[in-house]
Amino acid sequence: PELSTPAFFPTSALRRRRRAMDFSVRGVDAACSSDTERGRLIADGSASTSGHTGRRSDQGCRPSKARIVVGAIACSASACVAALAWQSWVTDASSAPGSQEAASGPFQRRSLVVVSPSSTGFQEAYAAFGTDGVETHATMLGYSRHALGQRCSSGALRAAHAGADSDLLRPDPLLEGRDACEAACTVDSRCQFYMWKDDVSDEMSRFECALFSACDSLEDATAVAVYKKEAPVRYEARAYKCGGRLLWDSYGPSPKGLLTSREVCEAACTASSGCAGYAWIEGAKRACGGYDTCVATALPNTGGLQSFRKLAATEGGNAVPGGTKGMYYISFAANRYCEGTTLQSEMGDKAEGLLAHRWVCEAACSVDPNCKYYLWKDDPNDKFRYHCVTFPLEACEKWHPYTTVSSTVIYRKELTSPEPRSQELATRRAVIDAEQAQLAAQMAPGPSAEEAASAAARYELVSQASTCNSPAIKKFAARSDAEKALMWQPKVCEAMCAEMESCRFFVWVHNPQAVSGCELFSSCDTQQAQGAVTTTFLFRKMIEATPAPVFYELAAADIWCEHGSIPSGQWSGDTPTGPLANQKSCQAQCDASQLCKYFMYKDDPYSQYGRYRCGLFSACLGPHAYDDGDRSLLFMKNSGLGHIYYDDFLKGQDCAATPLIQAEAPAGSEASFTGLLTGRRVCEAACSHHPLCLFYAWRDSSNVVGARCVLFPECPTTHAFPSGENSVVHRKRHGQPDGPHGGIEMLPWPQAEALANLAVANMNDNQKRSLMNGVGWDSWKNRHGYYIGNSPGVPILGLPPLKMQDSGNGFRDSFPDMAGKATTFPSPLAIASTWDEDLMVKQATALGMEFVGKGANGILGPAVNVHRIAKGGRNFEYLSGEDPYLGARLARKYVEAIQAQGVMTVMKHFAFNEQETRRGDENSIVDDDTAFELYYPPFEACIEAGSVSAMCSYNKVNGTYACSNPNLLIRDLRGKLGFKGFVMSDWGAVHAHSAAAGLDMDQPGSIDKWFSQPDLQRFNTEQDITTAAKRVALASYRLRLNEYPGCTPPMCAQAMAADVSNPVHKQIAEEGATSAIILLKNDNHVLPLRPGPVKRIAVVGWAAAALPSEYGASAYKNPMPRGDYYSGGGSGHMYTSAQRTVTALDGILRRAREANIEVVASASDDAEAAAQVAQHVDVVIVVAGETTEENRDRDTLGNDGRVDGLIYRVGKIKPTIVLMEAVGATLTPWRENVAAIAILFMGGQATGTAWGKVLFGDVSPEGKLPIMLPATAADTIEPTDKGEQGPQPSPEAWQCHEPNPDFGQSLEWCATVGVQGGMQYHLVRKTPLVPVQNLCGCACCKRPLETPFIAELATLERKEASLRAQAMQRQQLATLKHQATARVLERNQEAAHERRLQADPDAVLYRERMFTSYRSSTFKAAFPFGHGLSYTTFAYGDPGSSLRASGPVGGGLGLYAASSCEQAYACARVTVTNNGQVAGREVAQLYVEFPALAATRPRLQLRGFQKTKLLKPGESEELTFAFSQRDLSVHDVAAASQWTVQSNVRLHIGSSSGDIRHVLTLG
Repeated sequence: PELSTPAFFPTSALRRRRRAMDFSVRGVDAACSSDTERGRLIADGSASTSGHTGRRSDQGCRPSKARIVVGAIACSASACVAALAWQSWVTDASSAPGSQEAASGPFQRRSLVVVSPSSTGFQEAYAAFGTDGVETHATMLGYSRHALGQRCSSGALRAAHAGADSDLLRPDPLLEGRDACEAACTVDSRCQFYMWKDDVSDEMSRFECALFSACDSLEDATAVAVYKKEAPVRYEARAYKCGGRLLWDSYGPSPKGLLTSREVCEAACTASSGCAGYAWIEGAKRACGGYDTCVATALPNTGGLQSFRKLAATEGGNAVPGGTKGMYYISFAANRYCEGTTLQSEMGDKAEGLLAHRWVCEAACSVDPNCKYYLWKDDPNDKFRYHCVTFPLEACEKWHPYTTVSSTVIYRKELTSPEPRSQELATRRAVIDAEQAQLAAQMAPGPSAEEAASAAARYELVSQASTCNSPAIKKFAARSDAEKALMWQPKVCEAMCAEMESCRFFVWVHNPQAVSGCELFSSCDTQQAQGAVTTTFLFRKMIEATPAPVFYELAAADIWCEHGSIPSGQWSGDTPTGPLANQKSCQAQCDASQLCKYFMYKDDPYSQYGRYRCGLFSACLGPHAYDDGDRSLLFMKNSGLGHIYYDDFLKGQDCAATPLIQAEAPAGSEASFTGLLTGRRVCEAACSHHPLCLFYAWRDSSNVVGARCVLFPECPTTHAFPSGENSVVHRKRHGQPDGPHGGIEMLPWPQAEALANLAVANMNDNQKRSLMNGVGWDSWKNRHGYYIGNSPGVPILGLPPLKMQDSGNGFRDSFPDMAGKATTFPSPLAIASTWDEDLMVKQATALGMEFVGKGANGILGPAVNVHRIAKGGRNFEYLSGEDPYLGARLARKYVEAIQAQGVMTVMKHFAFNEQETRRGDENSIVDDDTAFELYYPPFEACIEAGSVSAMCSYNKVNGTYACSNPNLLIRDLRGKLGFKGFVMSDWGAVHAHSAAAGLDMDQPGSIDKWFSQPDLQRFNTEQDITTAAKRVALASYRLRLNEYPGCTPPMCAQAMAADVSNPVHKQIAEEGATSAIILLKNDNHVLPLRPGPVKRIAVVGWAAAALPSEYGASAYKNPMPRGDYYSGGGSGHMYTSAQRTVTALDGILRRAREANIEVVASASDDAEAAAQVAQHVDVVIVVAGETTEENRDRDTLGNDGRVDGLIYRVGKIKPTIVLMEAVGATLTPWRENVAAIAILFMGGQATGTAWGKVLFGDVSPEGKLPIMLPATAADTIEPTDKGEQGPQPSPEAWQCHEPNPDFGQSLEWCATVGVQGGMQYHLVRKTPLVPVQNLCGCACCKRPLETPFIAELATLERKEASLRAQAMQRQQLATLKHQATARVLERNQEAAHERRLQADPDAVLYRERMFTSYRSSTFKAAFPFGHGLSYTTFAYGDPGSSLRASGPVGGGLGLYAASSCEQAYACARVTVTNNGQVAGREVAQLYVEFPALAATRPRLQLRGFQKTKLLKPGESEELTFAFSQRDLSVHDVAAASQWTVQSNVRLHIGSSSGDIRHVLTLG
């Protein structure tokens, strides 16, 4: 994965060093083969300190003097000489210590070194990761292993040793690593042997290096190896004739295989112990032959023939060195095959040609300037044992697994040979010495203890390669792999210094090949130069009264950022001028660049690519070791990790998860004050800089149990600690505690726009266009490792990919390995039922955290469409319910809380996607007043809250598809609503190639190809493409996504499958479901259930025990899963874990058991069985449920199955309580037959727990209806199917259904009911002229009594007559006439437009305008909008109101312009008192009425609500409703401001739209 923060940088031990590797472990289990040509070792990776015996795979490998030593295994037979090591470093963050993916990448964490002595003097060093067989070697190093587990007993030419901690900095260059020791031997002509020791168990003398001129005798030693200097193989070119037996020959014109070059031919001879020389012919045709003898001859060479004899080590002559100078190879990947083109390739079962030996294959790559990689395979178990392939540079940008499981290795060519390390270090020591005088002048005694305690400190890098000469007050050496991983940066050392009051300086030791760690100092008067330039870094604590607005912190050493470089910010050369002059000059360039987040500066006199380098980066994606030089430093501006903080997550409990890192020590021990246990800030810093850590548990050393620091990747479940422990689990958060909702503070728009403009200016055309098209799908199939919505970003410019996922009840589990691993929260409609902004913030914050934990940075929500169609298939997803004001208030909080977690919101579906029926074809016909007053406000609230993305819908709007509609996207969304972000399409909703209409991104990009690269280039101007790219980039910078890029698809499968649920989020889900329950009816106070009067209850209905659907088990349609009773269907569905889901029956059983009430259950819809059960209980609880799905509307408004008939039946027998698990508006024809009704809209995993709490009175219900529950289906708007639209339904178009006796209907009822709810009913018999499907005889049919248009005009005429009769003022009458005339003219125009649209069978006329739901004067409610009972009652005191002479109009949504009465244009107050017997909460609601606009505006429109605190009996609270002018205005297309403020406004205050307690008049 590409990660930005330096916490995730790989250690420089993986820097492809130009030297051999150094390994050690405590012990191993191993098996070795009897292959005399090459020693092979297979390790199971276990490590211990004793009891392991090496063995040969064929006969047990029983050596006469086998000795198991720490860090090595020795067999006396030359066939098996091996050393093992545990590799503490890894290639990337995905395989960091503790990562579950460590074994899946091309590099793994187990290391194996096998060294076999060779008669040719070659050293073959294989570093194998696991069983993949990855190798690394340096060509012609000239050393072979002489002894293992033994040391030379003769006197040394030179020796040095150091302990593990006391000499952590190891000033002697011999001890920097085994390569340094070897280099010292190389440059010393006297040295013929060297000895190296690295024993982690030896505290006093872990490291030892000794050089010897001879090694005639040996003595046993632990963890020691002796190496012998060998002479390289040489060849003499003279007049030879090589004869004898011909070992091989190759002849032909093609320069391939052994004929590639003379060097390749020579390598074949070098690799063969029987080869005495070779013959080579250069010309039009080439020849290569190897022979077992070569003798001198006087014959001259002819025909281009050259012969070469292999010399013995003691011979002289004109030698031609074997191998190729100036290059060496490192291992690149194991068991992989590069996907690009090949240069040469040979495969076979015989060791001949390029397959003779790996050196031959390597030589073919060495002599080819185009070759950058070669692959070698030697697998005796494979049919084709050998394989050699050479590749150019670009071929290995991608690779795939090798087709067979074999020891295949890819090597990468490096173009310079390493200079002997000791000579290099000696030269650099002189450079360091020259810097000491300057360094002394920079040093200061540091802040005093008082200063350090009273002010926040930061730490400044003072010097490289230096330490303090004073005694250290604390030392820490990283021993384990996990600890070493944390030392890749200085932050843990910094935290240790911060924990110690006396600490003023610290040294960060960064030397993964030996020991990494920290040393802390109270003073630092002088410094002592160190041998290794980049291994030690000296920091000083800085106390600043006013911190600098811009400062830099050292992020890493010897690291290069693969992506994120600023093209115009790169300089290199050998002259120290301009940005290359020094580090400060390079830093100044970063200061001047708005895009710059990091800068790298290098001053390396030994670099082959220029001594100096300065590079600027907007992000650091794909960090890797810097190959060129050891003196590069990467600095970070303002510390991106400054946006991480922690909150207390659990107390007295612990995460029941596998730890990433764990450190514990008994109380009072010295270990309880060291390392990660130094202090809480140290443990916290470790979590901050571990890529997988999301939680850490801390317990300090004062506890009787002892100190403890544990890092966790997740915390889905917990367990309690034994008594006496006081561990606290802390949770990682992004942002600042004092930020909005405790999270990230968004970048101001101007600054984000400047960064977006700068980034796009550096993009090429392909990069711009790539931002406009989604990735990750094959047609309608989502690829694994990709999110539902993906945009590739431009990583090279630091613009991360967008990773967006659906969210109905939580993070959508789009693949089987994700199912059940996120919290299933209550649905958006359920949260709307709480009318609780604080609870909205809680749930949205938790949801945002889970998205972050899943690696996503975008949420495809909120869905805020206002319900129009009661049967809407996605109504459960829509946060607004049936009211724009309610939706706007909640949507604002949702957006703020989600984006505070660093997750982008995508408000949807813009616009008028209120029905699923024919959603891809229907044409919504909507006037501007209706749009701006009823349907736009929730979107406007999202925009004001900072939402940076919008999703356009499938349907057409006023004749043009929404995603290609300039009036919708440019005029309204961007122009009038002020949206600045980017617009993406719904999946497959694009119908045009052009971006000029306002669409910026096609998702998912693979379905219709409208925004493919060629079509974007062909159909769009450069300006259109640039504008769209800027909007996408703007969203990323606004949300600071570039600072937290996370994983890169498709490498996100592990993150997506993480279990991100935790106890806190489960509690939030439970609180939300409980608060969302709405008590509709409670006759005779049957609820709450009380022990005593109620001894036995029955729970009936199939939904009572229904489990959530399993992944793949539910029905798919296009391919949307049908919902269950906990999460709605479609793209918002979640496959809730059955183990985490509490059904209604479960919740009731648990609570009834506590109340000692017996429960009898019949979990079916069998009315007869339920009636029998009802005879024997005191109360019957019926659980009814509804399901829904995307892409279709509901068929009816009834409950699933036959439960409605069951309710009728049992309601006549015993007091019946109906619990409805609903998806939206629901009919309750049996409401008069039951005692109590409660409803919950998709309550999520805590559904049953919530029912139990409310039914038994643990809490008083506090939910309110966000919709109106209609009395009949006639009191709703039906979805419009193709061709159904018309000004007046014909008799043949009557809506018919069969009378339902369970609903109390009959043919007689249908014949006599007449007119009800504005609908005319009539009995229709099935005839050929009136074909009613699925009916045997009669049907009950209905049609509208009159159109809303006619009713509106009639109301207007009656109002005019009334005003005349009252002889009102002429001006008022003239105004009314003008309004009436204008409205009539407008209606006439609309009627004409409607008549034209009759030819469009897709037209859906919003002819009811704003008169939907409770706003309609004709719809009758079974339970009104805003209704909800409690177990207590509330009294509303006499309200007061005030109106200012002038006030702010509000540039945006005026709902939020006034936060108090002092700032408001108008204000109302009311006191609510709990006058009941139990505690409870009330939602006071305020509706406005515009009497002067009675004909064109609904009588009641919600404009305020306030939820009280939990009021105890007798307790009161004053609630305030503050308004801006916008709140009291109506939209008027003819007005200059588009909004006209109204006077004489009536304020209706009450408990619901049907329960108004007071009416006030303003103005």
